[in-house]
Amino acid sequence: MKHTQTYTVRFSETDHRSRLMPLALYNYFQDTAIHHSDSAGLPGTALYDRGYAWMIHHLYMEIDSYPIQGDTIHVQTWANNLAGLYAVREWLARNDDGETIARGTSRWLLIDVVKKRISKLPSFLEECYGNFPEERAVDLDFTRMKPVEKSEINRAVTVRASEIDTNQHANSAAYLDWYLDAVPHDLLDTHLPQSVEIIYRQECTLGEHVDVRTCESAKSDETISFAHSSHRHSDDKLLTTAKTVWRSAEA
Repeated sequence: MKHTQTYTVRFSETDHRSRLMPLALYNYFQDTAIHHSDSAGLPGTALYDRGYAWMIHHLYMEIDSYPIQGDTIHVQTWANNLAGLYAVREWLARNDDGETIARGTSRWLLIDVVKKRISKLPSFLEECYGNFPEERAVDLDFTRMKPVEKSEINRAVTVRASEIDTNQHANSAAYLDWYLDAVPHDLLDTHLPQSVEIIYRQECTLGEHVDVRTCESAKSDETISFAHSSHRHSDDKLLTTAKTVWRSAEA
């Protein structure tokens, strides 16, 4: 079973160019995934009652074109894999003309909340969601990324109450927001995010201080790429690794 939700871009979801912010787009993705689970008969509470909870492990989002305030976006999601240890969720965002404007893929772990460890994916997931193993929104291999060793930009953030999810951890969107703010700020006037990739390793909680480290990793006439990692300030524990790619806003 695939699931589609429709959104209209609001003023509060746009940037200084009146274009949809990547964070808002990812929130559309998350929202569509929640509605998919609800329609499949597996809302978070029902899954928890069975003794499980989802934990995101790897996220990739790619933006082809940016809608503006008032535009309509149709976000479709489906399961690409529901066997073994990793579940894979895909997203496609299209405009009213059916043109793809953004795409995403993600890999998830299922946690046994009683044993507090990773669980093999049970068969009832595929029975509820269906499965489309031949269909990918993005052909991503989910390869590892190393943490930043020599940072050029350092930003310190404190986990806010508005960033906490129902698991009492910083939501996956919070890291995306931190990384998109971790590039040289003059770049924000000339470039737009083309893709964001994040690997989640450890959680952080309300009030914790996080060090966000960034360095430029590649540059061409068309794009600039940055490597990122986030670390808990108190013990330097690695929380996430990431990569962002930026293209000219005039392209």
